[in-house]
Amino acid sequence: DGIRKELVKAYGNSFYLHAEYLETERFPKHEYPGSKFELYNQKYEDVHLDLLVCVGIDIIDPVKKYASSKIVNLPTVTIDFDLRRYGLDMDLELNERTTVVGMRLNILKTMNTAMDLFPERDSIFFISGVAMADSMYLKATLVASEEFRTDRKYSYITNTSMEDALKFARSCSDRGIIVIPGFNIDTKGVQYYNPEAIRLISQAARVPVFAYSDMGFGEGVVGGYLLSFSKI
Repeated sequence: DGIRKELVKAYGNSFYLHAEYLETERFPKHEYPGSKFELYNQKYEDVHLDLLVCVGIDIIDPVKKYASSKIVNLPTVTIDFDLRRYGLDMDLELNERTTVVGMRLNILKTMNTAMDLFPERDSIFFISGVAMADSMYLKATLVASEEFRTDRKYSYITNTSMEDALKFARSCSDRGIIVIPGFNIDTKGVQYYNPEAIRLISQAARVPVFAYSDMGFGEGVVGGYLLSFSKI
């Protein structure tokens, strides 16, 4: 919606915007099914395209592997997380005509802000889903944790169902806070996506809940230092 709004500002209604949802978060890294992408290749075979905008987590990998030459050679804008500072290998450029809008998480600053807001809390609990994106956020968190303050205890609740995550949130120590790096899919394969997961966990929790982006702001996240998708 944000992309469409900005295009309307610039060009009025004199453009066509085609949108497809690849659901890359449902599949492990490098395991997106090529047969699924073939549908898009066929659909746009005879459609004139001027620009490709790729938005998502590690989105370039399946496009580069399975898109037709017509799509792969388009001028491209990539809007994706750039987690290379946390040692995660990410391909952000589809071709030599790619403009990258890299979203950089500052996990350390998010955590320090949370602890400054609640200095009396001595325990931090990270609750994470099992989707590909969730795993990437968790890996980035583990790397960033090497610089976390040593006067706090850190626990990681991973490989969990939403039911168990909610049970934990209800029983969480009053001296703790909860951080949700990402929770898009639980161990039962149920899709929640970050805003819904944050809403459910925040409603169950007796302690403040934090996240890395504004996807959960208004759904129960306290706030603090957040990546802003609207600004991006």
